[in-house]
Amino acid sequence: MQRDNLPQWNKKSQGFYEVWYLKLNLPPANGKAGPALWLRFTTLSSRTGLKKVAETWAIFFDPLAPGGSQKLALKNTASPSAYSSQANGTIQIEDCTLGSGFTSGSVVSRGQRIEWDLRFEPNSHTFFHVPQVLQKLKLTKSIVCKPNISIQFKGHFKVNEKTYECDDTPGCQGHIWGQKHAQEWAWSHCNFFEGSDAVVEALTARVKFGEIVTSPRLSALYLQYKGERFEFNNLVDAFSIKSEYSLTSWKFSADKGSLRIQGEIACDVKDLVALTYEDTDGSFLYCNHSELASMNVSVYFKGKLDSSLRSLQTTGFETVSRKKSPYVEVLL
Repeated sequence: MQRDNLPQWNKKSQGFYEVWYLKLNLPPANGKAGPALWLRFTTLSSRTGLKKVAETWAIFFDPLAPGGSQKLALKNTASPSAYSSQANGTIQIEDCTLGSGFTSGSVVSRGQRIEWDLRFEPNSHTFFHVPQVLQKLKLTKSIVCKPNISIQFKGHFKVNEKTYECDDTPGCQGHIWGQKHAQEWAWSHCNFFEGSDAVVEALTARVKFGEIVTSPRLSALYLQYKGERFEFNNLVDAFSIKSEYSLTSWKFSADKGSLRIQGEIACDVKDLVALTYEDTDGSFLYCNHSELASMNVSVYFKGKLDSSLRSLQTTGFETVSRKKSPYVEVLL
């Protein structure tokens, strides 16, 4: 397992959570977006020590379903004894496994089943979203990183009785851990732009400094473009990136040297699924997530438009808040 994917929880400490997640989008068919899959491996140990769980989540988005977009969200919850990690970093929760370049497993709930057997070539570079100075000063209670920011999946997954084959299917894999979730955030990722191998990852969040003070929105941005990586993740970037989002849209822009990036994300409410996250202090957050959002990105060099990137329903997008949205059904 890559160093930045190695498990951080020792199964004893309290007030700690950890998440590994993967996402993929199947190619469009007949001019319509293809289905998408989102997987999560999680552990949670509450501050009081009264709750310790290990969970596997599987969320499926099908824009091609009869009657319009359909979502299926399943979760298996187990005791910490069902969670294990090997010396090489491979993690396992019951029969679900995530290792260096592979993942397999199944989630069964309420008579529904999602299973998968997928492989990928790991990246050699990790993108860290939180500025190093904030990490060193321990001003943030979470570490957010992308050990595999752009990967191609091979293998298959199955939703109930239907199998979906993956052959160089684009996606990503991330890792998050810490003592407490951020207060709120918006996140997006896309490596499925029309006619381009570009990659965009964006995050904006408000975090608690101590127990009282809440930060303004802090942002990070990653662009992989024409064989180069552009990272906006230092302290100056965190405050200077412009970011405004709502439940179904997000506009952001960033400047560095001669480079300027302007992005816009849009998502239909019907393509969102709401999930409940429990924090280490027992409070709850509500994640409104879609893998079927669209993204338009304009890339400028020295004030001149170099390229316009377009993603049509192949972008991952989520907003997370301490309040439920009345517009999105909570499935988990």
